[in-house]
Amino acid sequence: MKPRVSLVAALLFVSVSVQAQDVNVEVLQSKLDHPWSLAFLPDNQGMLITLRDGQLKRWQPGEGLSDPIVGVPDVWAEGQGGLLDVVLAPDFAQSRRVWL
Repeated sequence: MKPRVSLVAALLFVSVSVQAQDVNVEVLQSKLDHPWSLAFLPDNQGMLITLRDGQLKRWQPGEGLSDPIVGVPDVWAEGQGGLLDVVLAPDFAQSRRVWL
């Protein structure tokens, strides 16, 4: 039992000794209804954002939020259901595949 207590004490010491760093928070978009997930696009092209109701939108620096992207399958948005996650394919730069 002592090794566990020592490990917990060591972890607490390490976490307390870490210094806080300055964090810059910037609001990029404040008018999204139930945003659920996002995927960062390569080369600073923005991000894809899923909304619970079934919309997929793109946010780009300097341009803001797009209209809903067409071609998203129908989504059942009830209870815990909805358009949950968005993931770029590992070869997204070539294939342009997105998994929902």
